[in-house]
Amino acid sequence: MIDYTRNGRYLLLGGRKGHIAGMEWGEGRLQCEIQVKETVRSVRWLQNESMFAVAQKKYVYIYDRTGTEVHCLRKHIEVTAMEYLPYHFLLTTVVRLLKPFLL
Repeated sequence: MIDYTRNGRYLLLGGRKGHIAGMEWGEGRLQCEIQVKETVRSVRWLQNESMFAVAQKKYVYIYDRTGTEVHCLRKHIEVTAMEYLPYHFLLTTVVRLLKPFLL
């Protein structure tokens, strides 16, 4: 998984086996690198390069620029994709339904 900041200066990488890296793309300088030891399904920068969201195996976690966990979104279970809407300060998530939804 990959995501750039809106200005294209910072790059966020997430691997299937739990490796997450944030870097300043133009300089080639590593900002943070962490190993979460579980599946990473999606990564997104938030408002700027100071925070990012990671959809891991069960929950969505928010990390700061140094890779320190800031928050865990426990109501977002088994997220497959994320998108951040910067003008609304809104992180949207997509969840795969396991059972068919009947009306």
